[in-house]
Amino acid sequence: MWDRLLVYAQGKTKVLTWHGVLGGEPSGGDTAHDFVQQALVRTVNGAHGSEGSDEGMRNWNPEKCSLETHLRGCIDSLVNHAASKPANKNGVRERKLVAEDAPEGASGFDGFAGNFVAPDSEEHERLREERLMTFLDHLSDDRPVQQLFELIYDGFKKRAVQAEKLNLPVTQIDALKKRLDTRVTKFAKQNEQPLK
Repeated sequence: MWDRLLVYAQGKTKVLTWHGVLGGEPSGGDTAHDFVQQALVRTVNGAHGSEGSDEGMRNWNPEKCSLETHLRGCIDSLVNHAASKPANKNGVRERKLVAEDAPEGASGFDGFAGNFVAPDSEEHERLREERLMTFLDHLSDDRPVQQLFELIYDGFKKRAVQAEKLNLPVTQIDALKKRLDTRVTKFAKQNEQPLK
């Protein structure tokens, strides 16, 4: 299963754009191996109910799907989330910024002001990402709703596309959206701030 998951993660990363390069190297130096490892760690943390983990948890229900299917869903979520980060979408790989004739050790970032990325926006993005992962964990007991949320987050907003991706009739998407709305409201009340 490990080898199949590695191949799956590699295929997933190769169809996405990383720092403006289709099929380039993922942000932060993550590899297919890293995404599979993260999916496993989050599943194990979910199975043991680990508290206070920064890495999040993904609960697997063996009655709903196989372990491999669950891990593929985790990998999908992790890879899509990494690709959608502003640092990936707005950033450019450093080596592309350095001229070929530049002295060794030169950095393409030398031309940028020290406060190019405001620390408060980095902190805001970190908190937003942390909250998003907490919300995904909140949905882990209802995999179809979790998958619908991931599709919406990834930009798939049309019912027909959502139904096709989830392999469900279009009529069931409305029911899933109602369940998702209920979960959003419940999560927002628990956290005393509206989810954006």
